[in-house]
Amino acid sequence: MLVTTVSYDTTSGTYDPMLIDSHGPTGNKYTVLETIRSSAAAPAFFKGKEMTIDGVKKINYDGAVYANNPAAYGLAYASL
Repeated sequence: MLVTTVSYDTTSGTYDPMLIDSHGPTGNKYTVLETIRSSAAAPAFFKGKEMTIDGVKKINYDGAVYANNPAAYGLAYASL
């Protein structure tokens, strides 16, 4: 199963959205569970998901906080 989700990182200080995927075109390969968990960490209810991305430890939260409709991100990602 291939899964791509939108998440955002709170450790960088920029709070930019990021795409986390289970098939890893950038070389980062995560399990489906890690991918979904990083996108479903609503700050009011869950702890952020700690992940190492490109060798840097990050804490990811629900992408809907930053991008409530992730369809535009998915469309842009699919067209790469």
